[in-house]
Amino acid sequence: MLGNFIAQFNNPEANRNALHGLSRNTLLPFCTVPVYHNIKFTNNSDTTESEIVDVIHAQPEQKDLHGQIIPSWFDTALVQNRGMFGPYRFLDITNWHLGCWVVQVCMVFQIPEQYFKEVFPSTNATSLTHLAYVEWFTPLLAVPEPKHLMYKVSRMMSQGKRCADIIPVDSILRSVHLIPKFGPVTPQEWNTFTVLNQCHTFYVNPFTDVRSYLTFV
Repeated sequence: MLGNFIAQFNNPEANRNALHGLSRNTLLPFCTVPVYHNIKFTNNSDTTESEIVDVIHAQPEQKDLHGQIIPSWFDTALVQNRGMFGPYRFLDITNWHLGCWVVQVCMVFQIPEQYFKEVFPSTNATSLTHLAYVEWFTPLLAVPEPKHLMYKVSRMMSQGKRCADIIPVDSILRSVHLIPKFGPVTPQEWNTFTVLNQCHTFYVNPFTDVRSYLTFV
């Protein structure tokens, strides 16, 4: 059953060979899923029309009508860890900031509704309407860096690969801006579209707007 495979996948103690065996015998009842390229946050005001206050993009590389390449765009976001997911989901970490994590959102998708019960047999499917495939950064420590009061994060790696997960979209709180940790010389290959992949360590910027400032200060 797919549910058994998901349970094993979420257990860090699971045997790698056992997981491979389960995956070989797990058949998904569908070949495609609906994919979305934006997560939009609104102010949900009762007195005025809802206003978009934040957007997270998850857009792969594509070409415009003239054949010009539009680079991929995968934003970073702040996630509220509810103890149900994350690389350290089974560990008791006390020296972190608000139980929040930074992730890079790589894909937003939806399990076809007619397959909810088959994919998630023991889960309330209504809470898993939209899902996101994300790559994790290290936890936010309880105390920021003393010189500039920004929190340092790095790509979380395991056996040379980035740690990733599939999480509910409603656990994503907002977008978050990361500033690369520059050394004495900035690599020439770094630019707006490549720096998230080529730089390993960043600082969380709390000064982008009021909401971000109140979150981290």
